[in-house]
Amino acid sequence: MEAELTTGPVGKTLMRLTSPMVYGLLAVISLNLVDTYFIARLGTDELAAVSFTFPIVMILMNLTLGLSIGAGSIISRAVGGGDKERVKRLTTDSLVFSFCLMMILMYLGQIAIYPLFTLMNAPASLLPHIHSYMHIWYYGLPLMAVPIVGNAAINSMGDMKLPGLMMLIAAIVNLILDPLLIFGYWGFPRMEIAGAAVATLFSYGIAFCISVADLSLRKKMLSSNLKLEEMIESWRDLLKVALPASASQMIVPLTSSITVWMLGFFGPAVVAGYGIVSRLEAFSLIVVIGMATSLSAFVGQNWGAGHYQRAVQGIRIGYIFAIFWGLAIAFVLFMGSRFVPQFFNPDPEVVGTVGQYLMYVPLSYCAAGSLFVTNSYLNAIGKSHAVAVISLCRYFVLYLPLAVVAMSYFGPIGIFGVISLVNFAAGIGGYFWGKSFLVKKIDLLASN
Repeated sequence: MEAELTTGPVGKTLMRLTSPMVYGLLAVISLNLVDTYFIARLGTDELAAVSFTFPIVMILMNLTLGLSIGAGSIISRAVGGGDKERVKRLTTDSLVFSFCLMMILMYLGQIAIYPLFTLMNAPASLLPHIHSYMHIWYYGLPLMAVPIVGNAAINSMGDMKLPGLMMLIAAIVNLILDPLLIFGYWGFPRMEIAGAAVATLFSYGIAFCISVADLSLRKKMLSSNLKLEEMIESWRDLLKVALPASASQMIVPLTSSITVWMLGFFGPAVVAGYGIVSRLEAFSLIVVIGMATSLSAFVGQNWGAGHYQRAVQGIRIGYIFAIFWGLAIAFVLFMGSRFVPQFFNPDPEVVGTVGQYLMYVPLSYCAAGSLFVTNSYLNAIGKSHAVAVISLCRYFVLYLPLAVVAMSYFGPIGIFGVISLVNFAAGIGGYFWGKSFLVKKIDLLASN
């Protein structure tokens, strides 16, 4: 368990880490886009139903991502410090905690489907479709959590290839099963919207098996010696980072849920359009997300080893990349804002909603990408509370009040304009606050 990321050229090291992570994350986001494409073939109601589920799915996924951020932070610093036994202890206990938590949430989610989505302003006509999807999807929560947290442990070792390959395999399985189970091709039962959930469930199951096998057999990062006192200590360390990280991660889909609720006043077609752009946006930013994920492991190892200036150099490269990628993808989406929506659904109102979003929001992707970098290195050094503060200010202080006012005067396009404005404000503000925080932290550590 050597700290491989503490030596070698910084730029090349980050590129080596980022490439496999990008195609893995690309595969995962493709999974959502594939689901959206096939479900859209069923009709606008089915697409709107899944669009209502998307924020809840993302809240739970981001809760898991928060746990993975906490696990990656403490494990990568343990790797950088050369403590092999602690690496095993933290990896094992993080997986146990994540699995147990998701089992509880799986049960609670099942009994809350109808009241939750009624509260989200979902029309009664869509609730049967939503139930068909979610009551199956919830069973995949434990299967989803272990690979995500396990990947964070593997990433902390500097190995991005296996997690990327694992996500690619899961996406391929989903791509194959989606049309078979949704439309009933080749003798399979026609399950329609429920078929998409079953395909996702199988994909999570395969990722679960690969992750556990790699951690136990190849990486040998799991311990069979489970002691309650040590587990509680590990969970305490995990939650110090994971709780604020999870809070900041869940703020995004929670805000998205509120956005869906607001857009629901303008009809199912507008919600369906927002569901499309939500997935398209995640797909467009996947390269920056992959880079930020790699940067977290890089900064964590170097921070644990005391190589602070090397960590700062990596952060600087991350910012430059995020800005250039954001500008490039904004140009591509702006040029395609008229014809991209029709690929998913020909409904004029759906097409119009997607087109309006792509005309305004992608302009702010360079700032949003910069914020990914800021959040990544703050989480890596164990300062996830700072990320939570940034997220709270971004969404609850700025976005929601402005969105309510803009919606009243301009409708959906007003909400989209506020999203773009707030992305710029949060990206710029997060950069300067994170920079001042980082300088003070390094000076403090250097003086001790």
